[in-house]
Amino acid sequence: MDSRKLSQRQRPKIQERFKEFTNYLNKKYSKDVLSRFVITLGDEFQGLLLSAAPLPDLMWILKRASQIGT
Repeated sequence: MDSRKLSQRQRPKIQERFKEFTNYLNKKYSKDVLSRFVITLGDEFQGLLLSAAPLPDLMWILKRASQIGT
């Protein structure tokens, strides 16, 4: 998502949804996360996994989430 294109009215709602999404990921992958997923800049986030095992599932979730807004 290009967050710079959001209106001032849209931005807080989308930021809250993004925060809820990272919280969801942290709960879903709590046993696999070494460092929790956090929002870093605008529409970017990062986290650290203990292993690559959950990556296929995580990538599918991220792909689906990115398509919801389009």
